[in-house]
Amino acid sequence: MCNDGGCEHVSRVCPVGFRMAETVNGVTCTDIDECEASSCEGTCINTEGGFVCDCGPGMKLSTDRTSCYDINECRRPGTSHLCKHFCHNTHGSFFCSCRAGFLLDPDSQAPRQKPEYVGRTFLKK
Repeated sequence: MCNDGGCEHVSRVCPVGFRMAETVNGVTCTDIDECEASSCEGTCINTEGGFVCDCGPGMKLSTDRTSCYDINECRRPGTSHLCKHFCHNTHGSFFCSCRAGFLLDPDSQAPRQKPEYVGRTFLKK
C-alpha cells in the first residue's frame, strides 16, 4: 500500500472458503461458491465459507460429505409399524404390501381383508 509518505507492505489472508478480490473500496474477502466445483450427489447449497450437500428424503449423506446413500426405511425403528404385513425398500422410499386375501387401504396404509375373503380362516405356513 502506498501513500504520500511512502509504501508499506500489507499482508492479508482470507479465511477458508473465501478468496481475495479487488473492489472499488479496496481488497476484500469474498465467498467462494463451492457448489461450482462440488461433486455433491444431492442438492448442493452454498453457504458463507462452505457448502452443504442435501440428499433429500429417503437418502442420507455419507461421511465423505458429498455422496448419498439410500436409507432402508423398512429397518428403521418407528417405520416398521407403518407396514402391518410387508415392507419393501426402494431407492429413496418404501412401500407396503399385504398377505394374500388382503388389500392395502389407500388412506391408512393398513391391510384390510378383501371382500371375497371376509369370514375365511387362513393358515400360516
